[in-house]
Amino acid sequence: MGLAGFRMLATSAARMLGISVEDPHNGPPVYAEAGQRVFINFTGIMRGRVGRALMPRVLDVMESRSAAIMRSLFGDARLSLKHRSPFLFLSRALRVAVRFAVPLRMIQALIRPEAAHARIERLGADLAGRLTFRGDAAATRAP
Repeated sequence: MGLAGFRMLATSAARMLGISVEDPHNGPPVYAEAGQRVFINFTGIMRGRVGRALMPRVLDVMESRSAAIMRSLFGDARLSLKHRSPFLFLSRALRVAVRFAVPLRMIQALIRPEAAHARIERLGADLAGRLTFRGDAAATRAP
């Protein structure tokens, strides 16, 4: 169940970024499993200027050993920059922001900060309610 969960998370993340996924149960094209381990192909990300700047910083927090190895590979000619312009990243980030109404939410928060605070409180309460087990919850499935 763990690897299946990772596949579904990877599928969700890819779709959120606008990457098409043929079969959600197999995961996105950059996702692979071998020997009960998860592998993600970051080659495309690392061949762009923005990816080179951001990805090692993200990995510094999550997987610092991988970040160090990634930085050492930047000098390898096989990983030369292919996408020099940051516009590909910016267009993708903008599409995600628009999809989730981030610009609209920012404008609303600037105009009415108290309403934004109330909305965040409601979201927090909703999340807390979803994460709370019912008193009659059991580890086994009912027939």
